[in-house]
Amino acid sequence: MKSVISIIKEEIALMETREIFHTIYHGTSNTGAADIEQNGVDITKSHGGYFGWGFYCAVDYELAKSNYAEFADENDIDERGAVLEFEILPQANILDLRDEDDWQTWLPYAKRISDRNLYKTLVNAGIDGLFDNSFGGVIIYNPAVLKLIRIEEL
Repeated sequence: MKSVISIIKEEIALMETREIFHTIYHGTSNTGAADIEQNGVDITKSHGGYFGWGFYCAVDYELAKSNYAEFADENDIDERGAVLEFEILPQANILDLRDEDDWQTWLPYAKRISDRNLYKTLVNAGIDGLFDNSFGGVIIYNPAVLKLIRIEEL
């Protein structure tokens, strides 16, 4: 059984890491960045992923740059990459899958990852996104909780 002190330390560590969610980064092509800047984030343009259809972002700029933006020109040598920086608005409900309560909230939905409209269900349930440490990222299901800060073209 865990001691009260170890439980408190874990809770403090979890609260401190939740500060990460203030700023996130999305790596894409310059064309994709321009579309997001002009039209906003459109979840229907997602190709899906491990947590279903959503807007996948990294909590680390370098990860967004090296794993996504720098590969933007794979199919078009004239295309360059870009990294978009977003602020997550304070009212956003981002589940942190390291937290047992958040994990339990997510579990019923996890079985529906292949449903293209799961993001709508999640937003209607008050879930704007989730954080999973396995890839250091945040998946946004509700783009209304995002504010575009800047775009850096590579």
